[in-house]
Amino acid sequence: MISRALGPEFGGAIGLLFFFANVFSAALYVAGFVEGLLSNFGPGGTLNLDPPLPEDDINASFKGYSYLYATVVLIFCLIVCMIGGAMFARTSLFILMVVVLCTLMVIISTFVKQASELPIPIPIPRTNTLVYPDVNNVTENVTTVFYNYTGYSIHTFMENLFGKYTADYTNPKVIQNFAIVFAVLFSSVTGIMNGSNMSGG
Repeated sequence: MISRALGPEFGGAIGLLFFFANVFSAALYVAGFVEGLLSNFGPGGTLNLDPPLPEDDINASFKGYSYLYATVVLIFCLIVCMIGGAMFARTSLFILMVVVLCTLMVIISTFVKQASELPIPIPIPRTNTLVYPDVNNVTENVTTVFYNYTGYSIHTFMENLFGKYTADYTNPKVIQNFAIVFAVLFSSVTGIMNGSNMSGG
């Protein structure tokens, strides 16, 4: 449709942009899904499964669980696409219902839970030497850092209002800045496709 309206030169350029945006966004979304899956159903997860889903561990013989889960998700997506557009439409409707339900639960929970009633686990990787300096003695990749839920608080709002950039554990010598945080946050929260949509395509 773009090539018919703008010609093959513009259509090809914009189509190529959309193609690569789809490829990278699919990889990003699958990786985020696997991370959320392990945060909830993995060892030390919030849902406390018994037994929990196995995940990559420093001392484990098999270190490809994250890739295994991502591959299964991608195969499922491939099957949905190969069945056809009708199946994709039904799947999209189901996913939309789940997203709407989760969004409503987030809004409702802010009024149900009282301040400091719920300690929130912070999923910090064990390789983060700024939090876990003695990483060699760690045998399990579980979360042990918690913050208390403060509810609607003007004090918390003022604390989080301005940027407090620090070093990243992957490169402690470099202090992060707005551009780096925005590059990660924009693609993670809004999606790479949003950037290509804003380009006018």
